[in-house]
Amino acid sequence: MQTFISHVADYILKTETSLEDCLILLPSKRAGTFLNNQIAQKLNRSSLAPQIYSLVDFIEEHSDSVCAQPTQLILELYQVYKQIEKEEAQPLSEFVLWANTLLQDFNEIDRYLIDSESLFGFLNEAKALESWNINGEELSDFQLKYLSFWKKLAKYYQQFNEHLKKKGLAYSGMQLRNLAESNGSETFSKLNYKTIYIAGFNAITNAEQQLLNKLSKSHRLEFLWDSDVYYMNDPLQEAGNFLRNHKEKSNAFNWVFDNWNEQKKQIDFYSVSGNIGQTKLMAQLLERLSEEQKLENTALILADENLLTPVLESLPQSIQAVNVTMGTQLSQSYIYDFYQFYFESLISITQKENDGDFIYTKALLYFLEHPLINQLSKPFQKQKDELIHQVQEGRMTWLNTEDLAPLNEALGFSLFPLKADITNIIKNLVQLNKCLSEQVAKSGNKIDHEYLAHFELVFRQVIEYQEKYQLFSQIEDLLYFFQQTVSEVEVSFVGEPLSGLQIMGVLESRLLDFERIIFCSLNEGILPAGKSQNSFIPFDIKKKFELPSYREKDAIYAYHFYRVLQRASHVQLIYNNSTQQLLGGEKSRFISQLMHEIPTKAPNCQLNIHYAHQDLKSHEPTEFAIAKTDEILAKFKSLFANGISATALNTLIACPQDFYFKYGLGLRIEDSIQEQVESRIYGNILHNSLEELYTPFIGLVMDQIAIKQIKKASEYVLQKHYHLNTKTKPNQGFHFLTYKAAEKYLENLIALDEKEVLNGNELIILALESKFERKISIESTHLNEVTLKGKIDRIDQLNKQKRIIDYKSGSVNTYELNQAKLDALLGNKKSKVVQLMHYLVGLDECEKSQAGIISLQKSQAGFMPLQLNGVESLFKALIESLINELFNKETILNHQEDAKYCDFC
Repeated sequence: MQTFISHVADYILKTETSLEDCLILLPSKRAGTFLNNQIAQKLNRSSLAPQIYSLVDFIEEHSDSVCAQPTQLILELYQVYKQIEKEEAQPLSEFVLWANTLLQDFNEIDRYLIDSESLFGFLNEAKALESWNINGEELSDFQLKYLSFWKKLAKYYQQFNEHLKKKGLAYSGMQLRNLAESNGSETFSKLNYKTIYIAGFNAITNAEQQLLNKLSKSHRLEFLWDSDVYYMNDPLQEAGNFLRNHKEKSNAFNWVFDNWNEQKKQIDFYSVSGNIGQTKLMAQLLERLSEEQKLENTALILADENLLTPVLESLPQSIQAVNVTMGTQLSQSYIYDFYQFYFESLISITQKENDGDFIYTKALLYFLEHPLINQLSKPFQKQKDELIHQVQEGRMTWLNTEDLAPLNEALGFSLFPLKADITNIIKNLVQLNKCLSEQVAKSGNKIDHEYLAHFELVFRQVIEYQEKYQLFSQIEDLLYFFQQTVSEVEVSFVGEPLSGLQIMGVLESRLLDFERIIFCSLNEGILPAGKSQNSFIPFDIKKKFELPSYREKDAIYAYHFYRVLQRASHVQLIYNNSTQQLLGGEKSRFISQLMHEIPTKAPNCQLNIHYAHQDLKSHEPTEFAIAKTDEILAKFKSLFANGISATALNTLIACPQDFYFKYGLGLRIEDSIQEQVESRIYGNILHNSLEELYTPFIGLVMDQIAIKQIKKASEYVLQKHYHLNTKTKPNQGFHFLTYKAAEKYLENLIALDEKEVLNGNELIILALESKFERKISIESTHLNEVTLKGKIDRIDQLNKQKRIIDYKSGSVNTYELNQAKLDALLGNKKSKVVQLMHYLVGLDECEKSQAGIISLQKSQAGFMPLQLNGVESLFKALIESLINELFNKETILNHQEDAKYCDFC
């Protein structure tokens, strides 16, 4: 295989007697490295090397302006925008949402030398027609503002260009247009080249073409195309669209190769599930090539550049020489998440009435529990751990910022400032980054140290923007420009560009040829990108003014795809077939085109289709069984002797294994901070409120005066216990809604008692949250006696009838409390019956009292009594059956599959 770079080197060496007299322009800088190497290898005499430029570098070198970074362009554009809009201008945080789109449109207008006034005038009229009310109604304020925006686009463009020229700045399209429309004889007459070679180009914009035309007036220009009969002679093949147009306009169009037809190829298509599946398959393919010593002249091309990190982590250890040309985005590092969490925690700080500033603990804990923070000093670690424990122990969703002072003191500077001064926040971040960098350097982690060095540059650049523009008035603005600046930073890898495995993106592959190619992420929506169009200019207006649309961009990438394959002998194309992922499931139409075209157009190509899958070993779930040792049984005997609760009994019935973990080993689920109020906490709020409200009236006959006092105190008491249980004041958001629901439940429960009083019934509160403990005798070979213990929400007396009442925060139906047999109780179908029986037997009140439930969600149903005869005998039979089974050594403690609330098994 002779590569295109090799063809170019041969041609120039054959044509040029003096290499220093020629200039070679290429689409990419990387191709210049390969071309220089080829010329040096083929040259058989001493000579100065030719001048080789990428077109972008050539334009920048000869332009009288500096190409500004995207972030700086947005800030400069915002200055112009504010001058035009004055008091009507949007804040920076809203402006940035559409500024990038406008800049891209300005860039394309200049690259294609479009008359901006004509285009924006046409666009304005088109939008006016869209908003025209045919029935003669006046336009609304929104419609008027909408039309005003389109009308001012031409003004934005004109004043922005003038603004940049005064500062000696430009965006890439503006820089190209200025150079193309400048006086060519003055700009390029100083170039001492006899011939300028334009090698390997495909799509050339109007401004680039005009620039080349100016060069041709003072120099001999020669185009060296890289094309193939496969797509050049097929008018339906989009890969050849631009080259066919060049051929029609050119008298001499050379270098149309026939590699697709003449060269033998093997093309393997791989369908694999998921991005990780792609990287694992890629690793297997590379492993085979490594074993066969075929990694030289091999390229791994990533259509989705976000796969670079998992790809690098999946490379086989046998591969030693790797060159990564694309670099990795700084935003892909885990350190970026660290700073992102920090900004989000600052943004969450909210002023709550007169109580001061509070920070949202979920955002704060994301930051404090990030692994990178463990690199900071030991005093800081101690304060951090104490704060995390304080938040988790108190189940706090909001924390007063004054509680963060110990963190600042331990660190030596204000990481969490009480007043959000933007400049100081950035300077503190520089200091934090420096502390981290020093510690990481000591640990020898070179990769993280390199990332932190880049983040320091980002922070210093943001400081420079703030000092220059003074536009960051709130942390949201700062976060956006941090994200924007980081997105522009690429961390480069060090490698040998001319040997070993080459890993690159699609654009880096321009002009390069390899014997073996592995191409990943060939999915529709990735390559080609599809119809997504980030532009204010509609498709039809783009066509009228001959601006590129998604069709032209797809054609450009089609050329890159077919060109990089045309000289390869072995190609492996991988796509993601997973429908569960964004941009997965549908293979690229380039793959479908190859499958359709190759049998008739390239008979020397062999196609193979593979459906890759992971070898999943069949897994039979093994039952985790616990043998009943003497030690375990001793713990259970102690539990029944010291007192067993109704909850413990229901856990034993539901799942013996869960009972063992909770009551045998004493394991507990670690409390986590809940953004919503979980049912247990919700029940505690209402139980505690009812206890405080009714305690003053224990032993008294309830009357209207008592009810009135309870109702009057209910709001204060509920707010108090809500705050005590949640560490939050229910002033806003979900907590406000939860509090209002609790307020309604409490109101309904008090209304039940008020109804009894108004109906003339005698109601006496006898006890609240009353604890009990009672030993009962049973008939079992394992135990003769069991202690029952528990706590009852309320005991009262209604018209001489004593009632034992349990409040339930959830919904309860009467059928859950009706007649039950032993089998139903042992089958975990009557847990509420078991609880009420436990209360009656534990109080020795089976014949004297009535047990029942009041549901907070169904308070209109009132008191729902237990409907069961022979309570004590049935309950003892239940206890005896459970104990006989539990202490039987022949059986194991197994997991009950249908247990709904089984925490540990």
